[in-house]
Amino acid sequence: IKDFLPDYYCYLLMNPNSYLIPILGVYKLKLNKNSDAAPISFMLIRDVLDICRNEIGPYDRMYTFNLKGSIYDRQVLSNPADIFEIDADYEEYKDIVFKDIDFIKSFNKLDITNSQGETILSQLSNDVELLKDNRF
Repeated sequence: IKDFLPDYYCYLLMNPNSYLIPILGVYKLKLNKNSDAAPISFMLIRDVLDICRNEIGPYDRMYTFNLKGSIYDRQVLSNPADIFEIDADYEEYKDIVFKDIDFIKSFNKLDITNSQGETILSQLSNDVELLKDNRF
């Protein structure tokens, strides 16, 4: 991934609306200097959710979904249709991050205009091209 970072950094500068997660650093941690145990490698990333919750009106509802494109272990609510009943207990649920199955069984689609859809698809296409060009 180190070889990819310069292109990635330039790409994010030139594409501020990219859907690629901003990488803040890649690290390797060895727990014990004298141990033969393999070091732990990890990547630090920035949250892509750039919304100030204080700007949301008192009657607006915002739900956060972490969508990965998988259905394995990707459900929070036992009955995802319950998301429509959350209004009464919104304060209790507002910080929960829902997953793929919750989205599919509750909303199942995004309410966006054709123009918004075209913009999203265009950016995603550019993001994919960068990844393909770098053998990801």
